[in-house]
Amino acid sequence: MIFPLQKQNLIELPNQSQEYLQAWAVTGRHLQKLFNQYNTMDNVPCNGFNWIRTDTAALAFDTMNFRYKNHVFSVLFELIDLGEDKFISRTPIEAKNLQIQICKENNLTPCLFKIKSRNMQPVTGSWNLFDTLTDKKINPLDLSDDTPVQISDWELLNWAVATVISDLKAKEYKIISFTDTPGKAPNIWFEDKEAKQNWVQVKINNKACDPAQNIIDKYTGYIADVTIIPANNQPAIYRSQPAAVGYGGLKSFE
Repeated sequence: MIFPLQKQNLIELPNQSQEYLQAWAVTGRHLQKLFNQYNTMDNVPCNGFNWIRTDTAALAFDTMNFRYKNHVFSVLFELIDLGEDKFISRTPIEAKNLQIQICKENNLTPCLFKIKSRNMQPVTGSWNLFDTLTDKKINPLDLSDDTPVQISDWELLNWAVATVISDLKAKEYKIISFTDTPGKAPNIWFEDKEAKQNWVQVKINNKACDPAQNIIDKYTGYIADVTIIPANNQPAIYRSQPAAVGYGGLKSFE
């Protein structure tokens, strides 16, 4: 499920078919099994395989994504139909191009997780990840190492959005949908305890884009100021390294 880069005017997620949810589950279970296998071999949790985003409530440029050491992998599942003499992809080229664009801008590796639609099984064994641009097989173990790599603007935004969502859930608000796709606003839709729908625009280190006017006029809005800065006197925030996160709660949009 891919949405174009534009200001978000949707409140509810589009209907997610049973097939979509099944393919999402197949992708996650397959990768988690491999994560468990390799993470037991690494005594440093931050250097192992870690999910970044897997939530189906995300209006996103990919299906899910994860980090291993200094590398981040963006995963888009691709349903494959068997034609007369070749595989036929059901994933629109626009979806692949959007993933490639965001990954290129944020130093991520764009991957396709290919699934046979007739039996909902991965096309290959092992990682079953293919480069979205070249279609070559990808093994995360071969691409990642311990060289310091600074986190991208997307990773900062994702981190900030996740921080706010965690706080909203702690208050027992219902998350309707959210986005960590750069250039979209607002970032979060939630339902409060009075069943009212509200939006939140996350401001990360004093940077934010403005939501559409019709959203501002129709619904109650909030700004969430989140700061994320290097920890332990580091010159920058690096992947698989800690950072100092500050968040003081929601403020009414004015």
